[in-house]
Amino acid sequence: MRNSETDLPDDKAVGVPTKRAEVKVWWAILFAVPVAFLIMAFGETIRVPTVAFASQPNLWPAVFWHSLVGCLGALSVPILLQLGLSMIDLVPERIRRYWIRVYLVLAVSIGASVHAYVILVHYQPFRYYVPFILMYLLFAAALFIGYWSLVRGSRGRHGKYRWKAIVPTIVSIAGFALAYNLNYTEFKGQYPTLHLSCLLISYLLLHIGMAHILLHTLKRTAKLRRLILTGIVVVATGLPVAAIAMGSKNLDTARPIFASFTVTGRSTIIDQSYNFSGEDSMAIPIPDDPEALDHFNKHLSPLDLPDEFQLDDFNVVLITVEALRFDQTSFGNKELETTPNMAAFVRRGANLFERAYSPSSGTLHAMASLMSMTYPSHVSMTTWAKAWYGELDKEVVTAAELFEKIGYDTFWVSHNHKCSFTHDILGLDQGFKNTSFVQEWGEDDDQFTDRKLANLAIQAFKDREKYQGKFFSWIFLASPHSPYLARYPDWPAETEIERYRQEVHFADSQVGRILDELERGGLLEKSIVIILGDHGEEFGDHGGNYHKSTVYTEVVNVPLIVWIPGLKGKTIKQPVSSMYTFLWLFLQSSKPGREFAEMRVRKHIGPMLRATDDAVIVELVGHDRMMSSLIYEDYKINYDFISQRHEVFHLASDPGEKKNLLFFSPDIAPKYVEKIKKYRQVRAAHRKIKLDIDREAPLIDEEYLYTPAREIPPPEAISPDHTPAPNAK
Repeated sequence: MRNSETDLPDDKAVGVPTKRAEVKVWWAILFAVPVAFLIMAFGETIRVPTVAFASQPNLWPAVFWHSLVGCLGALSVPILLQLGLSMIDLVPERIRRYWIRVYLVLAVSIGASVHAYVILVHYQPFRYYVPFILMYLLFAAALFIGYWSLVRGSRGRHGKYRWKAIVPTIVSIAGFALAYNLNYTEFKGQYPTLHLSCLLISYLLLHIGMAHILLHTLKRTAKLRRLILTGIVVVATGLPVAAIAMGSKNLDTARPIFASFTVTGRSTIIDQSYNFSGEDSMAIPIPDDPEALDHFNKHLSPLDLPDEFQLDDFNVVLITVEALRFDQTSFGNKELETTPNMAAFVRRGANLFERAYSPSSGTLHAMASLMSMTYPSHVSMTTWAKAWYGELDKEVVTAAELFEKIGYDTFWVSHNHKCSFTHDILGLDQGFKNTSFVQEWGEDDDQFTDRKLANLAIQAFKDREKYQGKFFSWIFLASPHSPYLARYPDWPAETEIERYRQEVHFADSQVGRILDELERGGLLEKSIVIILGDHGEEFGDHGGNYHKSTVYTEVVNVPLIVWIPGLKGKTIKQPVSSMYTFLWLFLQSSKPGREFAEMRVRKHIGPMLRATDDAVIVELVGHDRMMSSLIYEDYKINYDFISQRHEVFHLASDPGEKKNLLFFSPDIAPKYVEKIKKYRQVRAAHRKIKLDIDREAPLIDEEYLYTPAREIPPPEAISPDHTPAPNAK
């Protein structure tokens, strides 16, 4: 016999809500879709700094409109769920609907997780990474629990809110807050597929939480339900209508801002690699500049080399330090004691360039530019799936090859962080007769890498104390690069930048050892010594971390110290590129080196200087980020090729690049846009860099990880006319 409580469809017996409760669940899920959607779009919009709207407040609705469009993809999952629940009502009552609902929620949860994972692995190096796979499986389980607790109904007797519903509500909202916050704090702007996937996860967790909250409020009164619906309609229609009413021009003006600051905006590139076609369409014939050499020597060679100076009379020692930013050195910040050895070297007579800029904010392109003596975009090389990996083409002529041609013994002593220079960054060894790499894989290796490198360099210099020929050596230290280790117990080590300073100090101590050996062996007075950072490092200066994501000062302003025996050193304050260093020297060398340097200046450097009014050029190259800077005495122009956004900073009053002048005075934009246009024309005419998003680094032979560094053998005999002896390699 059936009583009033059980006089219901069979599903009631297995815990499925009554028809009335189903309606409330249906409305809760439906209402939560636009509520969560609007919250996400609003959250994306407020990521844009308010200063961006200082002179153009009418852009706010337009940015919100772009955010709405950008978030549309996230709507598919809850809409599919709601459609599925609605379709179940068409199933005859004689068929038990409980398991249909279970399978539906399970399918939606797994499908949403797979969809988020597919977005993630658009960036191929993330594929098959087990921690990510486990994380998305966990996400699928969380979705199932959250949605099933909704579908099953979250109301007990007498309309009380079940405690079982409170748990998924709190967990969902907390998960949303955590995922959303991490999306804007960890690896900011570095991995668009990760950020977009995380945004979808955030939205779905928010949708579950909002649906639970609305389900609780819907039992109270229809008036509250109507109020919620009215608010949704007003916001959802009001701002987009306002944006459209302001015209398409306003939407076009807002697009670069949206594309620069929001996850959805920055993620528009993930479906395909950056396409050079639009950039190359700007190419115009760029003739060689016959006056470039005189102009370069007069205005961009601040070393004041004497007329009798000849590069061939000196050894050349290049010391590069990973991720070394200028303002974290003792001469960049007088309050720091991070680089006492380098500072002492400057006081002794080395030239210090206070405003030296790396040609790029990542090792691959910065060092390729330095060694080939031209802009990163002009180097014939291929960038692989990971934008910091790639390979120089064999046709590229490097500084080491030029030194070899004029009779120098050449050797390279370097860290090999996770086999980077033997598997991931290829071609920089061109021209080196001998190379010696110190493997660096884990924290245990990090502790000792630079000390081992210094030992190898010191031994190589000892072998060359009585060598009558000349040598070119490159020593590449690793320490300041992440992870940052605490090396000195009496130094602060609470924050990353404090540990970074310890790493800088450790690298400086190894530089000091190398310089001491050069002096002890009598080589210092016979050698030109160049010390520089390959790029800088960010510590939240513009909301991000590490490097290879932006072209702001903190990641491109690097120390550059040049010691030339017999030349009184000075501090140079004018902006220069560290890429100029070998050009300065080879222009004063014997024929093969001098002719190549002159060709570089006439064909590449001169036309770019003429087009940009002597700007120092910085170029960030990658599949999902393509940026450049034009740096002048007083101001700096940043340009993002993907978002097409311009930034202008007055460096004298704003060295940290915090105040984009175009936000306050948009009328000045044409002047700076024109400079970028001329730069792009020259870049397009000479661009040789290529992108290969499908190419991965080769597999690493694990045995190779434990191969000890090869010692640099003593130099082979070099005949007096700089021609290699018959037995020379």
